[in-house]
Order: sequence, then C-alpha cells, then structure tokens
Amino acid sequence: MAKQKQLTAGSIIWAVDPAAEDPKVNQKVAGALETLASQTGLEIKPVTVITERQNELLVHMLERAELWSYESAIPDMVMALIKKLKLKNIKAPVVLTSKDSGRRNAVKKLVDFAKKQKASMIVVGSHSRKGLSKLFLGSFAETLCQSSTVPILVVNPKTASPSEFKNILFATDFSEPSVNSFKNILPMVKKMRGKVTILHQVEFPLIPISEYEQFRSPSGEVMAKEYAKRQKKLFGAKMKRLQDLAKAAGVPAKVMIEDKMQAVSDSIVQFANQQKMDVIVLPTQSGPVSSVLLGSVAQQVLRSSEIPVWIAQASK
Repeated sequence: MAKQKQLTAGSIIWAVDPAAEDPKVNQKVAGALETLASQTGLEIKPVTVITERQNELLVHMLERAELWSYESAIPDMVMALIKKLKLKNIKAPVVLTSKDSGRRNAVKKLVDFAKKQKASMIVVGSHSRKGLSKLFLGSFAETLCQSSTVPILVVNPKTASPSEFKNILFATDFSEPSVNSFKNILPMVKKMRGKVTILHQVEFPLIPISEYEQFRSPSGEVMAKEYAKRQKKLFGAKMKRLQDLAKAAGVPAKVMIEDKMQAVSDSIVQFANQQKMDVIVLPTQSGPVSSVLLGSVAQQVLRSSEIPVWIAQASK
C-alpha cells in the first residue's frame, strides 16, 4: 500500500464502516461531519479499520488471502458511500489492517493513526442500542470512548443533525480530571465559535430503602433542598475556576446546577433536550474509566442521548 500522506494538524478522522448494518448511522455521521468541517475549516479523513474477525462476519469466513482482497475493495466502497451521502471535500480513504481480531487492537490501531496525524477529533457512528441488542456500543465505539487519547464525537441513528455546534453542554463533577477535560475542549469550541453551558448535577447520598418514603415527605424534601444548597456553596470556587478558564480562552460560558433527585445521566440528557443543546461533552480519562461521571454515566448518556456526544480526554 502506498505511503500515507501526513494530514494537516487538526484534521478530523471519520471512523467509517462502509458496510454499516443501519444506513442511518452513516447518514447522521455525514451530517455531523459537514457541520464540523464548515465551522472549523478542518479536513475530513475517512479511515476504516478491518480485523480478521470483522472480515469473517462480513464475508462469511473467507480465506486469509481474500481478506486482503476485501481490504483493497474498501476504498471503492467508502468512495461510493461518500458519493451517496453527497459529502464534499473529503480526503482519500485510508484502510488500516489489524491481524489480531481483538477489539482493543483495532481501536489502538485507529487511535495511533489519529495521534500520528495530529487529529483534533475522531467521529464515530454507533447504533446506540440497549441491553443484549447493543451490537456496536459495548464494542468498537464504546471501547474507543474508553481508551482513546484523542477526542471522540459519537453519533447514532437518532441523533439530530445540527446546522452548527454552537450550544455546547459540558457535564462536570468538578473533579481535577474534569477540569483538565474542560481546558482541552476550549480551543475547539473557540474554533467553532461556540458557547458553553457548564452543568453539574448535585449527587445526593445513597438513601436506604427503609428511609426512602420519609425522604420524599415534605420534611424530607426540605432536607434535600438544604443539602443541595450547601453543595452549591461548596462548589462556588470550582464554578468560578471553570468560568475563568473559559473567559481566558475567549469562550462564553455559564454554570448551571441541577438539584433534581434523579440519575445523573437522566439529568444530563433531559437538560440538553430542554435547553436545545447541539452537543453534550463528557469528560473522561484515557484508559479504563473509573469514576461515576466518567464511567456508567457516560455509558448511559451515550446509549440514550439523541444529541451528539463529545468524549473529552483529561490528559494535560
């Protein structure tokens, strides 16, 4: 294969599956790519990673020699997809091969390529399925979100295609990794000419089932409100820190504190829908996620959001 040309720093990698089961996935991704390219001026590079396992699923366990034949056909498949989606100003497709069938190896192959190309973001489609039927999330896309050191934008078939990524929701637990993630998104947000709403959902202490009804009583609601009020005061300095970072970067930002007694993931998605946000930003650390916000919350938001989700790394 010919030597791959170095992309301009700041390019966007499109992790494309030309044989996606649901055509809506690629349609929605195309909409997001067009918006990103228009707002940022960054070039789009389609990249497909093929593994032996994936090849077995797609071509019914053909011989190894035919794997490389399938590999050579992928650029034409991607170009046909680009034409069908009416995408413009897309660079020539790149095919990366992973002889190891493991999912993490395929993800590593893609991330290493993106880092080498100094990409600003990887855009990936997902089926956003729940439970036992989640074929894609829980596999490549979710593994990519968990382990990539390059920012990820996840789009699913239900995702609305905004004309611009301007109203940006950043969900935070005010932890240091979250602050680092916030710093890292500011250059891209500025390039998008976007504005950020910083959202924190007050996390209430776990309540024993035996005391739950009492907590929901009028006196219990008063206690909950007082707890939320104290939490808001505690976060005052941290809220100002994020606002100061945004101001220094030339990005408009405001802070919103939610104190509803509900799951953090539900609060994030509901707020984003009600406020008509264009994208939800979730902080994460490279490697397996660990904290509540960076782990299960992110997974639930990814699987339920009808708004694109931007996974922002905390690396300094």
